[in-house]
Amino acid sequence: MTATLDGAVKETAPDDSAAVVAREFADAALQASMGNSGILLAQFFDGLSEFVREEGELPIVVLNRAVEQGAERARQAISTPVEGTLLTVMDAWADKRSMI
Repeated sequence: MTATLDGAVKETAPDDSAAVVAREFADAALQASMGNSGILLAQFFDGLSEFVREEGELPIVVLNRAVEQGAERARQAISTPVEGTLLTVMDAWADKRSMI
């Protein structure tokens, strides 16, 4: 996961558009992904980026839905999802009750 995040951070340029940053970060994460958790994390950011279409700032309601979509994308990437893994962490983050 660290290699995936490190690669994504290094390859993503700042931008005023949340959509541009999300897409570039997801693309870089997919390129840098290593290992099962890294690939899952990259899938998460790919799903998240598809929902972020806002220019400028990212409203929390849009971020909430993007996180849900990212968690769903990561879960779909696994043929036999197992609870107690990174998928569980992503689902907990996506759960709106955990954001209150």
